[in-house]
Amino acid sequence: MENELMEAAKTATNGNDNRRITLQRVNFLTKAPCAYCNEQCDPIRFDFRDEKTGKSVCVVCAEKYAPEMVRIKEDALCYAEGEVALMIQKIQGKVSDLINYPVEKRIMEVLEEINQDYLYLFDP
Repeated sequence: MENELMEAAKTATNGNDNRRITLQRVNFLTKAPCAYCNEQCDPIRFDFRDEKTGKSVCVVCAEKYAPEMVRIKEDALCYAEGEVALMIQKIQGKVSDLINYPVEKRIMEVLEEINQDYLYLFDP
């Protein structure tokens, strides 16, 4: 899937220099030098890449050549963080409900399930 290209891509020009930066979701975390400035890139699995070479692009260069892509990445990560927070909240609520669920009711429900699952054993 060619590093699972994200749908967002932006062409940025700097004088005569055409640089096309994309956002890609990658399945590996490897520190690599930036394709433009050779500074070390810090990968997070959702990273800037040079579209032609596939090489990593640091946040500083992405900001310089494609600031809109930086905003898109920030918004996407913010959205993802919000979704994760909602999932955690739901899970905590379910755990809390189960902790506060009366023991007697849990026992009766388990016995009822067992009764339903093995009722056929006691049919004449």
